[in-house]
Amino acid sequence: MVPYQIKGIEKDVEKDVDTILEDLYPDGREDLRKAKWYEYVYYFRWIVNFIVVGNPWFFTSLILIAVNLGLNILMNKFWAGGNILLIFNTTYLTI
Repeated sequence: MVPYQIKGIEKDVEKDVDTILEDLYPDGREDLRKAKWYEYVYYFRWIVNFIVVGNPWFFTSLILIAVNLGLNILMNKFWAGGNILLIFNTTYLTI
């Protein structure tokens, strides 16, 4: 019985949110249609930050973790025989 009670709730919530937004800022949709390109960047700045800053940071971090593991395994001969500082640094970098 519960699925029938909440079946159309998403449409009700969407309608309520649209009504509230229209009451708060009635010209919002029209302003967004007339916006310049740099205003879109401001409106969608979190998406722009994710693409421009977040993704390169994430992939650079992955590459550097792989470099750290490679150097500690190959050149330091498995963390220099169990050097606690090297193991801690690798653990900290990975976490």
